[in-house]
Amino acid sequence: MRNKISRITHIALCVAVLSVLSQLSIPIGATFLTVQLFAVALVGYLLGSKASLITITVYILMGAVGVPVFAGFRGGFSVLVGYTGGFIFGFIPLCVLCGLGKNRKIKGLLLGSLGVIICHIFGCV
Repeated sequence: MRNKISRITHIALCVAVLSVLSQLSIPIGATFLTVQLFAVALVGYLLGSKASLITITVYILMGAVGVPVFAGFRGGFSVLVGYTGGFIFGFIPLCVLCGLGKNRKIKGLLLGSLGVIICHIFGCV
């Protein structure tokens, strides 16, 4: 029971940290340069693939229902289908790959780098 409560607490704290770090941004045209990508990778490395996937899913769902957790204090479904929506959905493979590389040193860096590349591909498409 204690382990389950601890896991839920870690997930909630990581959602909160991700929401706060998403607001540190520099607007560049229609999109933002944020610390979000670093925060997502950090969540993956801290929690592992399963818990980080839950964390990112909760974060995206919170933003989709209108809680202003995305960059620039924005929220709502329109953000997910807008210019930055691809990057937000790219967080999913990024956190999973970083989570898989949690206990591997060299392979973890390679998996994290691959996750960043995939995230940017999602964002550019």
